[in-house]
Amino acid sequence: MKRRREHPIAIPGHIPYYYLLLLLPLLRGIWYIRLPDGFPRWLRGAWFDGAVTLALLALSAIAWKRRTYDISPHRLRLCRGIFFTRTTLVPLRWVTTLTVERPLWMRPFGAVRVSADTDGGNHKFADLRLTVWRQQAKLFLPESEDGIYHHAKAWRIWLLSFLSSDSLGGLLLLTAALRQSSVILGEGIRNKVMNNLENAADMLAAIPRTAALLILILAIGWVAGTVRHLLRHLPFALCRRKDTLTIYTGRFTRRIHCCAVDAVNYVDTRQTLPAHLLKVYTVYISCTGYGKDKNTLAVAIPPCRRVGEEWRLLFPHLRPCAVHLRPVKGAWLRYLRLPMLLLLALPFAGQVVGWLFPLWRELATYLSLLSVLPCLWLGAVRLAACRIAGAGYQKGQYSLCYARLLTLHRVTIPQNKVAAVHIRQALWQRHRNVCDLRIYSNHEFRRPHKVRHLKYDEVKQLLKEV
Repeated sequence: MKRRREHPIAIPGHIPYYYLLLLLPLLRGIWYIRLPDGFPRWLRGAWFDGAVTLALLALSAIAWKRRTYDISPHRLRLCRGIFFTRTTLVPLRWVTTLTVERPLWMRPFGAVRVSADTDGGNHKFADLRLTVWRQQAKLFLPESEDGIYHHAKAWRIWLLSFLSSDSLGGLLLLTAALRQSSVILGEGIRNKVMNNLENAADMLAAIPRTAALLILILAIGWVAGTVRHLLRHLPFALCRRKDTLTIYTGRFTRRIHCCAVDAVNYVDTRQTLPAHLLKVYTVYISCTGYGKDKNTLAVAIPPCRRVGEEWRLLFPHLRPCAVHLRPVKGAWLRYLRLPMLLLLALPFAGQVVGWLFPLWRELATYLSLLSVLPCLWLGAVRLAACRIAGAGYQKGQYSLCYARLLTLHRVTIPQNKVAAVHIRQALWQRHRNVCDLRIYSNHEFRRPHKVRHLKYDEVKQLLKEV
């Protein structure tokens, strides 16, 4: 097989492996900066810092030259290392997701990033990453053949971005952008932004200024998160080719995710509370490598009211079965226990904080009253979960309906993807002969699918039928 090298643009990426060399000029600068005539003395030895920098670039170039790969119909081989040679072999039949990215800044250079994931790799990083020429990227993609294409309309991606946004992620994005802008344009830009936020908070005179500023920042974070998801996933297209599911996303950074259909651990139909009231569904898939990036959503079918037709085109081998095990009567008390406890505890905690810190009394009182809204929202989600919760098994597939945090889930799990089944029965559940069912599926994260307050005898009978 012909061995190939990565694109030369990957050379700077090898510098972090030898960053310890930068300690030499750093320690030298710290040594001279404390002396009265330190700068002239440091300047006379600046050749040393230049030599270290050149050595760093030379090592990075040698590492790039020694990093070669070749691909055959059966496996992918990567060789790397200067002093010690390491060879990585990845059988293509075990690759679950192969991702090809073309960032906007790489396009003028004709460079493409390729990453491959398997079930046995790291859950945070791709098992194998390469930066190759655009023509070479075709070697990793499946052969072009007829397939079933589906292009999602733009309003569905807008709705997906809005429903999937979170204030925390948006705030982190804004913080990073604001920090970089202050470095480039000076501290004045950051001060101007903060002054504008404070002036906007003053307009909300009915509530404390600090609370108004907090609400405004969270709202801006939500909008920033929505825009981030929108830019990352619009446009959205999907193609089913035999045993491969190919997802095309993004305009500025174009991404192609090739997921093996046999590697899909489960299919998850999710709803937030507004989506549940509007009967809008979003279908996600669990396939190692797809959605590993924290900014990428593992979406297969964007939000819509009817997913049956698209489901049959994409997953003809998976058919959700009926959910015939339901929570027992009176289970709504179990589902609403946490929201009711929070409704009692948070206002009380606000009064305690106001009593201990009188200067914060007004803010603590307002925030404790404001916390009632998310508690009521959680209670509404739990109440909806009690209505739809359940479990079922038919023709080698499990179907589970439950709630996790503020999202309703209906998952379909093939039996060969189930890692473990646990029946949990607490002491206070025994007199009612009820239990909680937990099913662990093959996944990068050990996170169970849990249905609460089912009849114990029915769960045992269900497992006997498996």
